[in-house]
Amino acid sequence: MKSKYLLSKQDGAIVIEERGELDPGTFSSLSEKKMDIEDFDEAVKIGTAAVVEVFRDNNIFPPSSYANQIAEAIIEMLKDGAEPEKELLFNDLDFLAKGERPIIVAPDVESEAAEIDIIDDMLADDVDEEAAFIEDDFSSLEDPESGSLKVADDDIGDMDIDV
Repeated sequence: MKSKYLLSKQDGAIVIEERGELDPGTFSSLSEKKMDIEDFDEAVKIGTAAVVEVFRDNNIFPPSSYANQIAEAIIEMLKDGAEPEKELLFNDLDFLAKGERPIIVAPDVESEAAEIDIIDDMLADDVDEEAAFIEDDFSSLEDPESGSLKVADDDIGDMDIDV
């Protein structure tokens, strides 16, 4: 899927509009967020990750690779003399592996052995072997002839059942 993010600086605010491509060449608005420029003042001084934290929420939550580029574009827009609008286009296919084999890194054997020891310690309970095991006596509930459970003799037979 292709995603488009339209960023604009309007009246002391940054507007982020997220659009998704539903049909080839046709983008539909998915969500929009308007934030005061002052919300970004401290975040810009800290860096890209802080800017991402400012604009990400339940409605606009782009993947990290997109979010970092959006944050960099916002930082550029907040500079003096910068363009008041930016358009960022992302294609999910660009981020998928194209027939490449994944690189598998072998785990650290010593750390894995330490984790196993910790798990073994957690599973090894001090069981009091002298404790008496008490079995419940449910044998009286079984009907030896039919192999089913007996029903208690209550007033079930006295009930009127309308059908």
